[in-house]
Amino acid sequence: MAKALISVRVDEDLLRQIDEIAEKEGVTRTEIIETALFNGVKSEREFVENLEKPLQRMVMKFMTSRPLVDLISGVVGKQPSKRRVTLAHKGLRNQQATELKPKEAKE
Repeated sequence: MAKALISVRVDEDLLRQIDEIAEKEGVTRTEIIETALFNGVKSEREFVENLEKPLQRMVMKFMTSRPLVDLISGVVGKQPSKRRVTLAHKGLRNQQATELKPKEAKE
């Protein structure tokens, strides 16, 4: 598979963590970054696809509600991605708006 060369700026602490993992695993920095990107893209794709399913959409709406997010964050000590929460709610609003539009008559 052909690979493209890209240039990305990352936080120095993140790069240090990547280098530590690469050294422990005996692989290159590139391999760690490619794996992280692959897993991240796969996760994002699944997240967006789930927003398109009615039942999953309801679950995402519940799981991204502010009270539940605050409760879970307090227990695990980690905040969810603001982008994901925003995307979930934006996607929900867009999907709900689409469902509320009258369907055009078929000719």
